[in-house]
Amino acid sequence: MAFKDDRITSRAPGIESRLELVARGVLLVTALGVVRVLSLVDLAGAWGTLEGLVGVLVLGAIGYFVLRLLAEHVRLRRHELGLEYDGTLEREPVTSLVCSACGHELFGHERGCRACGERFDDVAPSATGAASAE
Repeated sequence: MAFKDDRITSRAPGIESRLELVARGVLLVTALGVVRVLSLVDLAGAWGTLEGLVGVLVLGAIGYFVLRLLAEHVRLRRHELGLEYDGTLEREPVTSLVCSACGHELFGHERGCRACGERFDDVAPSATGAASAE
């Protein structure tokens, strides 16, 4: 007789969670770098210290946002593929339309396909709407 395994198994953290963790680490290192630069401030060399402070802040911010964007990209790709992902999406993915004639991607404001020239008409009024207008 076979028994069903009812143990709860947890999925290992995905790469998106690890990227978020590294992004937070970059933020922490940036904060420590700012504290270190500020501890070296003396009135005689304030301009050089200011340049170092700006450099630490800029590099830290760039690193943080690049890692966050990578994590969000991984989540979006996993969402598109129907796979599980850690965390939540910052915004819902945009669904795209495709041309019924050639399969080219369309944008919401287009009235025709740029690739094959197929034109799309507006939706025709329903029969009940046309009858009530008479």
